[in-house]
Amino acid sequence: MKPAPKAPASLLAHRIIRAAASPDVTIAELAQLAGADPAFAMRVLRIVNSAAFGQHQKVVSIREACLKIGIRGLRSVALGLLVSDMVPVGRDGATVLAQVLRRAAAGGMVAARCGIAADEGFLVGLLLEVGILSTLRDDPRTAALVRLPAAERVAFERASGMRAHTEIGAELVRSFELPAEIAEAIAGHHESSPSSDAYARVAWAAERISAAWEGGAVEACIDVARTSLLAVGFEPDDAQSVLERLPEVVANAAAAFGLVMETPQQLESLRREATRALVELNAGYVVTVRKLEALLEERDTLAAELGRANAAFAELASSTAPQRAS
Repeated sequence: MKPAPKAPASLLAHRIIRAAASPDVTIAELAQLAGADPAFAMRVLRIVNSAAFGQHQKVVSIREACLKIGIRGLRSVALGLLVSDMVPVGRDGATVLAQVLRRAAAGGMVAARCGIAADEGFLVGLLLEVGILSTLRDDPRTAALVRLPAAERVAFERASGMRAHTEIGAELVRSFELPAEIAEAIAGHHESSPSSDAYARVAWAAERISAAWEGGAVEACIDVARTSLLAVGFEPDDAQSVLERLPEVVANAAAAFGLVMETPQQLESLRREATRALVELNAGYVVTVRKLEALLEERDTLAAELGRANAAFAELASSTAPQRAS
């Protein structure tokens, strides 16, 4: 008899995520699911034993791992594996992978100040770019999107007629049967100011912190990152510490998922490399996006004016039409 085919990690992750959403599920049932494929189980064990997860004693069995991290922790691990499996091979995949891990690390670092556990903050950050990941293979415009400075991506989507990655991401999160607050946080993480919801504040801050490493005028992006940390409750010295420690936390997260990425740069390295040519290149991106957005607004204005003119013409035609004799 042939052995049963092993489910891919993403399929097992889906099953664990959905099972973890059930109020009646037990940790033993989740452990059985997680151990259904040895390769998947090894990935879970590697994550649980990594520096990013903070376990002090080595975990040697999948059941023990599940008991230590609990239902919510296993759900977070499964979601992490699901997201990492979505990353395509190649330059664009490597770029968005760095962005995903940076937001996850930032989310975990700011979570406590926003009123949620670190693993929940990591999870929120991990899901911020899932909308981009879901379209990266199918829409060539997404490749241009991930190379833009983070602050310009929503404007680029709108100007290009793309569906917003925030909207796509929120829909995917709802399909994972996660709490509604997480989906709403994903949908609103590019808003101009944070809401009062804890998940939304984590998402909002993680996006702006991560943007400091993703192009544009470096000093201006760092100022935005620092200001966002102050807005969610950090003191100035603590905010600076978060920015300085983020590359190390990102590296630990990458190692936990067995992912290979370039060593994250420290802010001082970014400052040194922000030459005039680099700033001008990024500024060129910004100018292009702004022009596209202006054209889109002009198109909307013209369409509205045309609609009003057509309505006026129809009214005029109706009023001047000859009346039929009764």
